[in-house]
Amino acid sequence: MLKLWMVVSVLGVGMVYVYGDKKNHNGDEHVLLCKVLKAAVFSHKRNSGSKDLKRALHITIFGSENGGDLETLKGTLSGDYDVPNGRNRASVCGQPHNGVSRTGKPPRWPGHSAPHDLLCLCTPGQEWWPLSIGNEMKELCGESKGALKADTVEGWGTISRPSGVVNGKEILTATWNTVTKKCLENDGQEGDLKDALKKFIAKLNHTEASTYKDKYLLGEGDFNSYPCGGNEKLCVMYYNSTKYEHIMPWWTVLEKATQAEVQKQEKKKDNKAENLKQKAQKQQQIQNQEHSQPQHTPRTAALKSTKQVTTEADKNNPENISAPIVTLEDTNGTIIAQSFPWLLSAILLI
Repeated sequence: MLKLWMVVSVLGVGMVYVYGDKKNHNGDEHVLLCKVLKAAVFSHKRNSGSKDLKRALHITIFGSENGGDLETLKGTLSGDYDVPNGRNRASVCGQPHNGVSRTGKPPRWPGHSAPHDLLCLCTPGQEWWPLSIGNEMKELCGESKGALKADTVEGWGTISRPSGVVNGKEILTATWNTVTKKCLENDGQEGDLKDALKKFIAKLNHTEASTYKDKYLLGEGDFNSYPCGGNEKLCVMYYNSTKYEHIMPWWTVLEKATQAEVQKQEKKKDNKAENLKQKAQKQQQIQNQEHSQPQHTPRTAALKSTKQVTTEADKNNPENISAPIVTLEDTNGTIIAQSFPWLLSAILLI
């Protein structure tokens, strides 16, 4: 980590101010969330998996079951943040969505999508917290004050002007361009979506709540009534209430879908292994049957012709009549000579 050493000479006396290592606010949370989003983008581009998995990926990336265009999403900050209730940080980052549909009002809420949650984590708050003046050795989500425009535009908080409009559009745009866009690039690497999601969920702080079944906190904040408003509270508060199943946080939908996908793939793998096993067993049975059958020797005798041995004298002797003797060989190897009566009759007539 970088260290800054400042030496000031006052009346000849050397004074050394040592600033410690930079503190990266929400650094771990940002890295884990970004990895999930990158892996989700890769899976989305592959366009494979079950219908439920594709739906979960759409919600994770776009905040909508119907999905959207990735390049359009990366292009510019959504107009949903350019309206009064869309700019109120305490509302869109810390309060539950009490509607019955993901397309209802407010347009954004905690757990709407991974890109939205990155804005809640990584946009400087009121008076540029935690990158306020005097905090030059601090970073937010790995970015400096200058990169996040925390030294030129107003921070994103909850306090509104007399007109009722909450500031923050400019600094939200800077965070979107500097932080969120990078996480919407998959770098051509697949990544393990299930593993990335598991590590992200493990980072959440959990507490039971009376109104909602479960509450989960991501980032620097607390479980008070108005969390994540930007006043030293840069966080996302998730409300996992089964009362509003259709607006559960994106990561709960993705977790359920990935678990089902893993079970499906494991079952498919087991079925393939079982089919190979049965095929091998069947082949072995066929081979065993072939080896166990008796080997029958053909009963038909082989016809053989005996080799005739003659001399030159025998060939010149007209009285020496010779002819091939055809024999039959029985199956046990015994040679049986076969006589031909017509041949004997021909000899007697001569």
